[in-house]
Amino acid sequence: MSPVHIEEIKITRASEHNLKKLNLSIARGQITVITGVSGSGKSSLAFDTILAESNRRFFYTLSHYTRQFLDLGSRPAIGSISGLSPAIALAQNETQPSVRASVGSLTDISELLGVLFARFGEAHCPKHDQPTSGTSLEQIASQILAQHEGKTIGLSSPFVEQKKGSFKKQLQQFSAKGYTRAYIDGELVSLSSTPELDRESKHDIKVIVDYIKVASSKLKRLHKSLETVIQMGDGVGELFLSDQTGAVKSDFSKFSTKNGCPKCGFAWPKLDSRYFSANSLGRCQECDGLGYQETEDEFETVSCAVCRGTGLRRDLESIRFKGKSPLALQRETIHQLYQFFDQCLQESGIENPAFMRIAEEIRDHLNRLDRVGLGYLHLARRIRSLSGGEAQRVRLAGVLAENLRGVLYVLDEPSQGLSDSELNQLWAAIEKLKSQGNTVIIVDHDETIIRRADWIIDLGPEGGARGGQIMAKFKPSSASDFQNDSLTARYLVQTQSQTTTLEKPRKTDGWLRVIKPRVNNLHLDKVNFPLESFTVVSGVSGAGKSSLVIEALYHNIYRYLSDQPLLACEEIQGLDQIEEVILVDRRPIAKSSVSMPATYLDVFTDLRKFYGKLPDAQIYGLQMRDFSLSVDGGRCPECKGRGVLSLSMKFLADARVTCPICQGQRYKPEVLQVEYRGLNLSQVLDLTIDEAIDHFQTFSRITKRLKPAQELGLGYLKLGQPSSSLSGGESQRLKLVPILFRNMSQGSILIMDEPTTGLHFKDVERLLVQCQKLTEKGVTLIVIEHSAAVKSAADWLVELGPGAAAEGGGLVFEGYRPYN
Repeated sequence: MSPVHIEEIKITRASEHNLKKLNLSIARGQITVITGVSGSGKSSLAFDTILAESNRRFFYTLSHYTRQFLDLGSRPAIGSISGLSPAIALAQNETQPSVRASVGSLTDISELLGVLFARFGEAHCPKHDQPTSGTSLEQIASQILAQHEGKTIGLSSPFVEQKKGSFKKQLQQFSAKGYTRAYIDGELVSLSSTPELDRESKHDIKVIVDYIKVASSKLKRLHKSLETVIQMGDGVGELFLSDQTGAVKSDFSKFSTKNGCPKCGFAWPKLDSRYFSANSLGRCQECDGLGYQETEDEFETVSCAVCRGTGLRRDLESIRFKGKSPLALQRETIHQLYQFFDQCLQESGIENPAFMRIAEEIRDHLNRLDRVGLGYLHLARRIRSLSGGEAQRVRLAGVLAENLRGVLYVLDEPSQGLSDSELNQLWAAIEKLKSQGNTVIIVDHDETIIRRADWIIDLGPEGGARGGQIMAKFKPSSASDFQNDSLTARYLVQTQSQTTTLEKPRKTDGWLRVIKPRVNNLHLDKVNFPLESFTVVSGVSGAGKSSLVIEALYHNIYRYLSDQPLLACEEIQGLDQIEEVILVDRRPIAKSSVSMPATYLDVFTDLRKFYGKLPDAQIYGLQMRDFSLSVDGGRCPECKGRGVLSLSMKFLADARVTCPICQGQRYKPEVLQVEYRGLNLSQVLDLTIDEAIDHFQTFSRITKRLKPAQELGLGYLKLGQPSSSLSGGESQRLKLVPILFRNMSQGSILIMDEPTTGLHFKDVERLLVQCQKLTEKGVTLIVIEHSAAVKSAADWLVELGPGAAAEGGGLVFEGYRPYN
């Protein structure tokens, strides 16, 4: 029988989070965009329902043993779901990348290069640049005699290098064979009693075979001991200087019958990919594998000269593949590397299947990065130094794998940080996925992405409890038929933007002028920023926006206000008019186990203080700290103030259940007896921001902190809602609340890096209203953005480019926003 072709993914009664028992179908083999205002349930549908169920079904095909090591997640709240395929996801990046993360490590290309060099690299002596070939025992003994005659040496066999385990049985075996000492993790240890090693830690173990005072008369013994060491170490041994007590008095030097320098006897150990990793045995000691070194200035780092910014050991320069070292390949651009490996694969005479497989894998990885416009990056580039658009495309390249058929791709905000030209590259990659028979579901707000989709699903009407409904499902060409029901459809059919704009751009007399900034790729003579105005800086990813606005401008204003000298530019004119500078960067809000809107809006302290002074609190002897959820006292001792418990189910997903002690109320009984207007603090945390403003209307200190969140459309959030449950757009707006509504005036500069990330058209409109209020108060607003709506609301525009990296860093345009 031929297989049944399934046309749709069918979902019934989807109720995850705020979804209102949705029944819907999604066309397979098509591109569907799920959109809607922040908190309307987009991620709940795409990720917490569709993706989660696809992954859960895949996990249950694995063995029981394997499943115990995986976070399966519980079954989504649905009636049924059919037509699912294996899924690949690109989620929003809600954590800061490690300082060690590089383009090479994030894409696995560095690991593949490590395998290539370990297997096919040509090893040379770092000192003499001679190929290291096999050395006989006689040659090794002669070299030892020539270099160490009259000295006491120790001979050891490297048994373990940076591996986890207790190695108890092996050490007992060595002791039984008569070996009495070992050098373990930097210490000389007796084997008379078996050392207790932590099973979960990495260890270095060298078994000491013999101590010899080097002399011609003991050459026979030296030969025999060398033979034993070489046999134990699979052709590799080590030598160190010692004294009569057996202590180690020098570094360990390696020798080998497998390879060694003909002049000095230097031998590389048995190499594997770890020796070519900046996070393992290949780590540069000078910079600890980071590729850069800190300076006294808190904002400045410099590339490590020893490793040339790669984070790799300098002596790895002596291992080469087709004349190129690991350090050299890490510094070449992705486009250059792609051409190099493509040429290698086309050369005749290469028939080794292992080499062909590794080289093809590297080439394919590089090709995907090159195709999304990142050919100018090099593998050693740190992820933290990338712009938002560059980092997004690096992650995209990892999921846009080739040659997969019938797969479900779920992408969260793939347009984040991308310019119009980069969106075209992204869309070409997404269209290719579709053409190969895959289904693509995208959560996004970008107009270009929405208009190009096959289908649009608009959720709403608002966020939180007021959302979770399907407002419309339509094709972009049919938007006009749904504009009465769907906010998104309405925006698509309107010819003019709904954003708040000025008829004419605001013009003021004061200016900030950055003279000859020289950060990364910038090569500008001068850039102007009008004071008390709204400036938008745009350009393709890697054009130099962050380098100009954050590195050259923000850091130098900060230094000026701290009475420190300016860096990386010749001069900044107009600094005498600045009193404070505030930066809102791309970093996500902190999401601890007890963080919630009440803590982020800084009202929880006021609430605890207020409840701690109520008469009932005095009767029970309670103080402010007893209302805390972070420390013991009044919080429930069982759930530690979380209201729920996570139960390990061994082979099943961990189950979250209401705490049986406090019944989900987070506090001890006596704390719950303290009420204001009929509500205890647990019940207050269950109020929405809108409800809390009404409940505490006579307490201006509390309502003053809550109303800004209400004005940004977050009134539906509950005060005690875990921050981990917030959507990307909700987190972004929550982060902006304490900044946009702080007391700022003339002399204040607010710098924001892509503040519209995760925001719907309606949310952007609310944000721009607040931005205009700030400029009316005399605040200088400088924003890095790609959004056309934000550009249309700006007073002054700066565009950098024309390209990225070496082709960027120039001034394409600066001037007042055009108007009619």
